[in-house]
Amino acid sequence: MDKGTGGGIPGNRITTRSRQGRDTTRLKVFDSTAAPGKPISKTRSGFPASGDRFASRMARRRSRRIARNAMLVILAAVLCAYGLTLALRSPALAVKEIRITGLESCDAQVILESAGLSDGENMLQVLLFGAAGARARILEDCSFIKKAGFVPGFKGVLTLRLRERKPVAAIEQDGVRYYLGEDGMLFQNPFLDNPSGLVVLTGMNIDPNKSLQNLETTHAYKLDVWRRLMREINLADQSANAGFSQKITGIGLQYSERPEVIVDGRIIVDFGGLEDMQRKILLFMEAYHEYLGNAKGYFVFTESNKGDFRPE
Repeated sequence: MDKGTGGGIPGNRITTRSRQGRDTTRLKVFDSTAAPGKPISKTRSGFPASGDRFASRMARRRSRRIARNAMLVILAAVLCAYGLTLALRSPALAVKEIRITGLESCDAQVILESAGLSDGENMLQVLLFGAAGARARILEDCSFIKKAGFVPGFKGVLTLRLRERKPVAAIEQDGVRYYLGEDGMLFQNPFLDNPSGLVVLTGMNIDPNKSLQNLETTHAYKLDVWRRLMREINLADQSANAGFSQKITGIGLQYSERPEVIVDGRIIVDFGGLEDMQRKILLFMEAYHEYLGNAKGYFVFTESNKGDFRPE
């Protein structure tokens, strides 16, 4: 047994020459119980060799770094939650004034109660976490409100922007009054009290759940044509009849000498000799879509601004 092998562990003695010119002896130690020629992984004292100690130290550093980053993230989350709690309770962010724009017929207090708004409510509670969108959808569920949105301002001012549907015709059925909006939607507005200038139609047997938005594209296109006609024709000028007849012919409809509109060979609207171009447009627009259930018939005026649908 070689004395320099360290107490009975077989090994090879290797002699090298250092830079100072001296001979240096190194001992490459092997474990007799391991596979032949495999170096042992620990020293005789049981501690890891120098390479293993370095790897172990790097692993500990990595674990400490991950734990430190996790603690920083948790601390940041706690601070953010604490700051948000303080902000939600801060009187500096309270709503001091609510302004409503675009309101024409409805009472402002009814709108505020429907949206659940009141002075003193925290601005963040109104705007954050989807609360603003939820309140706007509640208002838009009222059929006479077309669009709703919230805009925060300075010094505690919150602006509620509304767009109401404007009626272009009124429809009476079973003692209930409906309105036809410019966008083709049929809606009710309990705050409208017989607005002047609207044609009131009866006898139509409509389905309140239907609207022009559910129709085919061609129908919606023709509705848009009628909207443009309403803007182009001077309603106060009765000499516009010729131009009106030309425009109708231009979009594929027929206009006869008699006061009626013919679509696909069917009499749809009988104007009763009235010369009001706006009423003609509104009546045709109403009679053309599927509120009538594609029934054949015509309108007869019982009064100057009331038309009754008569099935054929």
